[in-house]
Amino acid sequence: MKLYLFAGLMWVLLIACADDKTRLLPATIGEWHKTAEVTAYSGKKLYDYIDGEAEIYFKAGFHSVISQKYSNRPTGDFMTVDIYQMSNPAAAESIYGYYRNPKTAKIHIGWEGMLTDYTLCFRKHKYFVKLQVFSVKDELK
Repeated sequence: MKLYLFAGLMWVLLIACADDKTRLLPATIGEWHKTAEVTAYSGKKLYDYIDGEAEIYFKAGFHSVISQKYSNRPTGDFMTVDIYQMSNPAAAESIYGYYRNPKTAKIHIGWEGMLTDYTLCFRKHKYFVKLQVFSVKDELK
């Protein structure tokens, strides 16, 4: 799964630094294809997207998030790309710290990044980016 996450690494770096992030989310990334339109949430609408964790984001300094879903047709797996705009770099660091696990592999992406088999998280400036791959095989277990 780590290779899937790296497939989108380069364009995600560009997204995290662009003003209009929705224009930079590509229709395809290799075998990955958009499954829906980009969704955006700001303010209290975040509860509609991540109800259980929304309060953590608000306390850190949440501004907005855009989310894009992709599917990998050959494998049936799907991926979610979330780009959170926080109020400032310290807020992005706070959210990144919420997910940080000392046992997780650190990677050189953005200002700080980590990679597991199914998740890539990093922060840069006032942005926190999270890619998650969901495997159909794992869900069938």
